[in-house]
Amino acid sequence: MTVVRGNQMPAGNTPLRVAVLLCEHVEGLGNAVNLAAIQRWFAELDPTVVFQVVPQLCTTPAGLPELLTALAVDRVVFGLCREQRRPEHIATQVREAGLDPLGLETVNLGLMTSTRTDPETATRAGCLLLAGAVAKVRTYPGSSVDNVKPRL
Repeated sequence: MTVVRGNQMPAGNTPLRVAVLLCEHVEGLGNAVNLAAIQRWFAELDPTVVFQVVPQLCTTPAGLPELLTALAVDRVVFGLCREQRRPEHIATQVREAGLDPLGLETVNLGLMTSTRTDPETATRAGCLLLAGAVAKVRTYPGSSVDNVKPRL
């Protein structure tokens, strides 16, 4: 995997590859967000975004380092059904995959789409929220020594 700092483009001027990992429970929420429709929307909009539905992403995801390495991505966005219970666990796994954990973005799709009563509107809201998160992680400049807090 090529390490790219900032919003620079890798060789060939292609955008940074971003993985959008979605919690399997998002589709089962009351607003019925359609994950397949979100994936199709992104495939047309930006084919460099890779989607993967991950079991138990909101609670105790297993195998994230291996998955992220296999997907060969530069950045990651998590689309969750609720707030992450153990964000430090996720950050550790992202770091193990060789990615910067400060550059990941989490979208609480359950909360952010819960006010939409229509599945089509909830799905559209999910698309826009995830697109914003993808744009944000692509512009992340990477962590530096300024991000490190000394422990005494």
